[in-house]
Amino acid sequence: SSIELLESFINTKNFIKNPKEVFQPFLTEKSSAAVRLQVEKHKSDIMLAFQHDNYQIAQTKLDELHALNNVLKNDSIESEYNDCVKKLIHQWNGKIEQAKSVFNKSIVAPHAISKEDVLAYKKTIDELKSADPLRSHLKDAISADALVQNLNDQTHHLISEIEKNMENEIALKVHLDKLAQVKNVFPNFASAYKQACQTLAKLLTNSVNNAKECIEKNKFEEVRKGLEAIVKVLPLQSNLVSLFDVKKEIQHLETLLMTHLNSVVNKGIVVTKRAVKDESDSKKEEKDDNSSSVRVSKLTKSDIELLEANIILLETAMNVFESPCEHFNLSKPIKELFHSFLNEII
Repeated sequence: SSIELLESFINTKNFIKNPKEVFQPFLTEKSSAAVRLQVEKHKSDIMLAFQHDNYQIAQTKLDELHALNNVLKNDSIESEYNDCVKKLIHQWNGKIEQAKSVFNKSIVAPHAISKEDVLAYKKTIDELKSADPLRSHLKDAISADALVQNLNDQTHHLISEIEKNMENEIALKVHLDKLAQVKNVFPNFASAYKQACQTLAKLLTNSVNNAKECIEKNKFEEVRKGLEAIVKVLPLQSNLVSLFDVKKEIQHLETLLMTHLNSVVNKGIVVTKRAVKDESDSKKEEKDDNSSSVRVSKLTKSDIELLEANIILLETAMNVFESPCEHFNLSKPIKELFHSFLNEII
């Protein structure tokens, strides 16, 4: 009866204990053709989605293809899945290598890098990072972190080039501007740019200090070389910002040099005035004593040597700075100081 039939159905003793061992998925010839067409369509959709950067669609379709193969355990489906994975890995890794190649060429090129170049590199990083779940299928695909590491390597390369080209202001400008572009697009790399600017500022500060020492030692050729070297980095002022004021330091060195030369002149004038005073006092004594045999020497030997040395020193400075420079012109004030000194002592 129907009741007995129902009772037999609900009797757990009659249940199949391991359905998977009894029921197995299978494909008829007709369904195999349909599955094959569907697999081919999935494969085509996956490749097309990947090529158009629709990584979520590519992953969904790839998940479905993988799941279908797990159910049907079909060699043909597995082969198509593996072929699809292989092609995706090739394209994925190719995309990374292409991005690295284009970016690295821009970094080592002798000209500036455009913001668009850096943005394109960042776009590839962002896209592949968002697509990282795909790598659960693409086991041999390179991580997008490799692009970040490459960026780190390239910034270190730029810093190294900056340190090598400290005396080449054109190369310096190009390298610093490249680091600035990287910093603007990748804020995490701002420290690299700051480090490079600080290195340059430190070198320039050392140059200024060296020029100051040369002023004190009357090494005017070295002073001029130092000034000219500092003048060359004027185009880098926008990079140095508050770290080093090029024009201010040039003006400061000019002031120090003129102060030093004025000190030289003043020492000579003191000697001549003292001699004149001594002569005047001596004449008074001669008049009072009526002693015409007393002869006063205006200058001592050491006084004469000092004046001669100062004249040579001022003349040397005048000759060194005779040819003007666009951003400092010491020729006129030094020449005027020299002739003024001569007029004072002659």
